[in-house]
Amino acid sequence: RNELGIRLFEERDLMVEKPIYAGSSEGMSVDTVLITHWRSASSELKFHLSYRVGRNTTAKKLREDACLYWGISEVEYILWTKNNCKVSDDLLIQNCFKSNEEAHLVLAPKTPKKVEPPERVSDLIRAKAGPKARQVGRKKVANNAAQNADVVAKADFERQGGSFYDDMSKLTGLFEFMTQRDRNDIAHLKRIRCGAFCLYFFLTMLTLVSFHFVKPPDKEYFC
Repeated sequence: RNELGIRLFEERDLMVEKPIYAGSSEGMSVDTVLITHWRSASSELKFHLSYRVGRNTTAKKLREDACLYWGISEVEYILWTKNNCKVSDDLLIQNCFKSNEEAHLVLAPKTPKKVEPPERVSDLIRAKAGPKARQVGRKKVANNAAQNADVVAKADFERQGGSFYDDMSKLTGLFEFMTQRDRNDIAHLKRIRCGAFCLYFFLTMLTLVSFHFVKPPDKEYFC
């Protein structure tokens, strides 16, 4: 100890001795992994952690220890590489990276596939009594009534023997517009006359002249 009572160590005592393996294939290519973690995809705050690994360390063990360190649920987070590749739990950390790739993993939240429970589960867990139950019941009755009305209207339409095209053909302008793409009617340039260009040019010049007279004399721009 020094004069202040602080214990001193020799540098050699703090060094970690690593075993030397006989073959290069048996040795470890990765001994430390950098883990970057953020709580959500939109969060700009990131956390970093250096993690020592061994030859038999799996991605599941690394993910569980990292989640335990940050105090989060291991079920809600997953590991990714910097190349946006998902890391499976049974994969060894020694096999996660290429020879020229840095040992860097990202601990990011999973993307939920289903946010809301299915309707069958919602029916089982919703309130059976009280104002909320009555409100849900009225909404369900209204939805059933709307569905029944659509079914009845469709049945009446089919019973009358009509079709969508028959009813649309009664409105000539609507039928021509809705079937324009089916007829491949793209020769609209042939129907444009020189008088149309003259008319639009005259309207443009008239608009510019009106702006000139309406503009105040002491201002360059106005709204």
